Amino acid sequence: MTPIKIYRPANYVSLVTRIVVVVFVIAPLLVVHGMADVILFEAKISAAANRPLGETASSMGLLFLTGILICAFLIFGIAIGLTVMAQIQVREDSFRVKTWFYQSEWLPWTAVQKVRRLPFSNNLQLGIVGLGWMFRLVALVNWLPGGYVTVGNNLVDGELLIKTIKQKRPDLFQNYLS
Repeated sequence: MTPIKIYRPANYVSLVTRIVVVVFVIAPLLVVHGMADVILFEAKISAAANRPLGETASSMGLLFLTGILICAFLIFGIAIGLTVMAQIQVREDSFRVKTWFYQSEWLPWTAVQKVRRLPFSNNLQLGIVGLGWMFRLVALVNWLPGGYVTVGNNLVDGELLIKTIKQKRPDLFQNYLS
């Protein structure tokens, strides 16, 4: 059995990080609760004012659409936060990505499809096929195949992980001089 090297996020235990995650998890629930209250209030006002059904339906539809958009934005924020705080576990022949709520299967090194250097940083974006929906959502926005994970300074010993990836997949680094 090959030993497992674990690359943890540098901010993994930060109190500020935990507070931000809790806020982004609780906020969609509060938005849904508030949206339900506002829609019920709107229905009561419409009934008391004898407003036409069309006006009531359109105003409730707009309230509902606004709530859905706010929740979608917050869920996207959660997905970004979880991918940024991803832990990467490495074996000789494979690796896996783990967050607080997700753990991928052991993926072969060929699952890394694309490497892109972030501007003004030593961090790399990895396009990895075989990751979960939250990683695919963030990768879609960044135009990367599969899922996307950032490696480098955001991980403890991240530079060592980048060297390992360069050894395992040198073909992905042919465009880089470093």
